[in-house]
Amino acid sequence: MRAETVVSLVLRHNGKFLILEDQEWGLPETRVEDGDRFRAARSKLQERGLQLEDLRDMVRLELESGNLHQERFVIGGQVNDEHEVNGRFIEPRDIGELDFRRESAYDLVPMAYFDEYYQKDLDYGSGSRVDVVKILLEDGEGRFLAVQKTSQEKVHSGHSYTLYGRMAGKWELPGGTREQSESLVESAAREAKEEIGIEIMEAKKVVREEIEEENDVNVWIVLCSDWRGEVELSKEHTDYRFMSPQEYLECDWHQDAGYGYAPAEFLDSYLNER
Repeated sequence: MRAETVVSLVLRHNGKFLILEDQEWGLPETRVEDGDRFRAARSKLQERGLQLEDLRDMVRLELESGNLHQERFVIGGQVNDEHEVNGRFIEPRDIGELDFRRESAYDLVPMAYFDEYYQKDLDYGSGSRVDVVKILLEDGEGRFLAVQKTSQEKVHSGHSYTLYGRMAGKWELPGGTREQSESLVESAAREAKEEIGIEIMEAKKVVREEIEEENDVNVWIVLCSDWRGEVELSKEHTDYRFMSPQEYLECDWHQDAGYGYAPAEFLDSYLNER
């Protein structure tokens, strides 16, 4: 298995983000050779003739598939003048129109939620950890099931709040917390039954995504092509739709759910590594 640590740079100017073309499109990125990710980031910027002072950690990703184990530090910054840069600036959802590198497609989420990530003061390794399984439920036509989170106002002890918080009303892949004693298949089968009322006959591991901000969320993406029943939603969701990866890219997903796009879009690439 190939192991590497890289820094990816999410550089914003007027709501758009810098991408570079090196056979395929992607955000500026470079390997971290000495453990100092900010030194690596500044060295990459100097190659492009840029000096940005206020670089900040946005998210740490760990991607594990058949032949790759990549630790990916996403660092953000603001570009004052796009004419200083020899590259192209795009909006996040323009990714679907370009020949993007597979791992770079994960940078879509910090691009789309730049302000939320950039404003945080992160301390990697200090938070709690949770294991999650998310399901690519395929319909036989290259589409995958997406579900819309319930949005409901609640009152507790005289205070009102929105059920599911920032996820309310947003789209996501079905799935949830993986119990400690469960295998991936057992966890996917339980979540599928609880959330969408169907029985899965098989589940294949696609990729493990570890997503660390304040806390560390260890997400297993599994493919379920053989399943039985009709979709019946629990109270956790109000709508569902089978979508192509491009349709999922364009829908209103919540921050964590955006990490479901890359496994769907590059599914064949992942399966070919098995």
